[in-house]
Amino acid sequence: NRGKGLGRYLLEKVLSEIRKEGFRAVELTVSPDNLAALKLYQRFNFQAREFKRDFYGPGLERWIFRLDLSEPSGQG
Repeated sequence: NRGKGLGRYLLEKVLSEIRKEGFRAVELTVSPDNLAALKLYQRFNFQAREFKRDFYGPGLERWIFRLDLSEPSGQG
């Protein structure tokens, strides 16, 4: 289903709901190999905060991204 906008739609809905709940920021982890997800999060103004080696075990690296919810969410 890549390229159909499902990820963007779901992320918009999740961000909308957590904003309603009063959250000020959201963090997530993503594999450096997941280029589609990296691109999506960057379009929503998530900022790469840290790269963690062996995050989920040996050889399982992850980027940690953060979005400040007090700022606009980006293109979406």
